[in-house]
Amino acid sequence: MARATSNGGSLVLLAVLIWSTTPALAGDWFAVSDDVLGWGTAACSADGDAARCFGLRCKADNPPPGAEWFLFVDDAGLVDAPLQVNLSVEGRIDATFSMSPVTLGGYLQHVTPLDLPGHSDFLDALQAGQRLRVTAGDLPAFSLALAGSRAELTRALAVCAPSGRSDRPAAPSCDAEYRARVREAERLDTVPNGRLAAEGMRLDAEARLNLCRAGVRP
Repeated sequence: MARATSNGGSLVLLAVLIWSTTPALAGDWFAVSDDVLGWGTAACSADGDAARCFGLRCKADNPPPGAEWFLFVDDAGLVDAPLQVNLSVEGRIDATFSMSPVTLGGYLQHVTPLDLPGHSDFLDALQAGQRLRVTAGDLPAFSLALAGSRAELTRALAVCAPSGRSDRPAAPSCDAEYRARVREAERLDTVPNGRLAAEGMRLDAEARLNLCRAGVRP
């Protein structure tokens, strides 16, 4: 199974930060939309040249809301086998996932489906906390900042499981923002290697429109 090198991991981390829809600092949660990390949100840290990321992304064939947690560790110790991952916020064990290996974009990762009722307490902790500590098998534990996680997780869930457009009259600003993002997606489509960024912009535009029409600002 294909596996990233340490140099490849640093390039992946750089790429997702560049293509984020909003400026992000390493460690903060940000939008991802590429062939390696998928479509959703994540936080990453770098230990030397090795990127380590945890996040939530869309997976259409999973049960509603059609999303999965994922762990990406650009480390030679990552095994192509099921992995137990402990996740703690502010020092408490908030979730323990048995994650399965997958390859996406040629990179080995580990995933588990999002169970919205079963993972609701963990989601709440992620959105309210300051630091997430990830312990996975025999790999050294690492920490991620939770800055921006509340808005990003809300946005990602709306992208993965849009509820459909509200029947309520839309504020003019909702449609104006939507049209502006669609125009930007059309522009990105004309840029070399801009297809992925354009698709991410369209998904983000639809999610933001749903939230805006429901009276929620992402």
